[in-house]
Amino acid sequence: MSQSASATLQPAAPEQDDVTRFMSDPASFFEHSITRMHSIPRHRMDELQATALSRRFAEQAERIPMVGKLAANQGIKRIDDVEAVVPLLFEHTMYKSYPVSFLGKRRFDQLTIWLNKITAADLSKIDATGCDSIDGWLDFLAEETGLDAVTTSGSTGTMSFIPRLKSDMELCFRAQRVSEVQKFGAPLSATALSGLYHVIWPTFSDGHLMSFRSGQYLKKILGGGREDHFHPLYPERGSADLMWLGAQLRAAAAKGDASRVDVPPSLLARRGELERQQAGMAASQVSFITELSETLRGSRVCCMYPSYPLHQVAARGLERGLRCEFAPESTIGSAGGAKGMPLPADWVEQVQEFFGIERLDRYYGMSELTGLFKMCRSGRYHAQPWIIPFLLDPDTSRLLPRNGVQKGRAAFFDIGITGHWGGIITGDELEIDFTSPCSCGQTTVHMADHVVRYSEKRGGDDKITCAATPQAHADALDYLTSFS
Repeated sequence: MSQSASATLQPAAPEQDDVTRFMSDPASFFEHSITRMHSIPRHRMDELQATALSRRFAEQAERIPMVGKLAANQGIKRIDDVEAVVPLLFEHTMYKSYPVSFLGKRRFDQLTIWLNKITAADLSKIDATGCDSIDGWLDFLAEETGLDAVTTSGSTGTMSFIPRLKSDMELCFRAQRVSEVQKFGAPLSATALSGLYHVIWPTFSDGHLMSFRSGQYLKKILGGGREDHFHPLYPERGSADLMWLGAQLRAAAAKGDASRVDVPPSLLARRGELERQQAGMAASQVSFITELSETLRGSRVCCMYPSYPLHQVAARGLERGLRCEFAPESTIGSAGGAKGMPLPADWVEQVQEFFGIERLDRYYGMSELTGLFKMCRSGRYHAQPWIIPFLLDPDTSRLLPRNGVQKGRAAFFDIGITGHWGGIITGDELEIDFTSPCSCGQTTVHMADHVVRYSEKRGGDDKITCAATPQAHADALDYLTSFS
């Protein structure tokens, strides 16, 4: 297929006003209804996606230097069909492609130059030479720009930095509210549209890790911004610096030499703080569980968190003979997997028993996207209409047919994103049904519940072959990692 022209007849473009609304605020476009969102006729969704993607590429090729560079290297000047974007998708490792030494040497000025090449925000006039910590640098960017950049835990030793805009984060959690508090096909209540919920948050109250920062947005979107409607496990702010220190200590121990930790002395001096924090977690969890089962009895609550910490809370509660009794319309969900931690076969049943719910909502998603794919009653994850799924050959990144049932490396383009590039190649193996309607009645593309990391499947090694031409990819990476 041509990179700039479709091989098949394209449908007529939808009304421009519809495309603008679809791109700028998908939840509002679907009138904040999960039923409308996942009842869109497939041909209509294809029309919206094709036109919106074409426009998004035209905008971001000008605004995000790395996108423009990668497109120019391959002679791509326009996107006329959705498959033509595949050579421009970023590997998920792109967000940690900076020299690792920059963190150890506290070169946040250089990190800012690197970040400026993968974001639509203009950081060219930002002077970060005075920043002396990861938290301080990300706070500084948030104060000086429209960025609310989030990071991963850095469990492999290198943290990813995803330059999300504050407006993108708001969009993400408005859409997330729709998925969390509504059930497909159910009548749309006033509570589901705008009612307040008590937000249960089984981690730190805030921080720059996506798993910490999300709580503040949920507090705003679901809890009306009220502190008395926000219930974090740890009231303090989680530190990205301490998370990175912990990852470095674990990496050094795994190599058999815990004394060789490549972090600044000022951060290593906080090792005692990290150890005290870890030592106090059990006690914090006990008081948190008591609050859930007693203080919030009869309250309408909402909680969504990765399966392992969610199960930890439930298991400790059940050990103490405690159960929650929340109000109707409460919802408990799990997203993000177990993060490599062991879970018992009946972990879902334990979570349901402790929280007093008939069903645990399940989601699939990632920090780079604005949406979470909710599992339906048929056990399938459904992609939101503004997120375009692709499957690639896991070794060559060749695009697999977007019809029938396919299995391969998951990739996505998120039309709702404006602050960073919406195209991502993941490390996940998925099975997607691109054609058949789901037995649950939803019209959107759906995928199986079996998500596997290629790194786990291949013994820890997962080298992604970029979908771009080798030379175009090499030239773009040279540009991204050049700091002269």
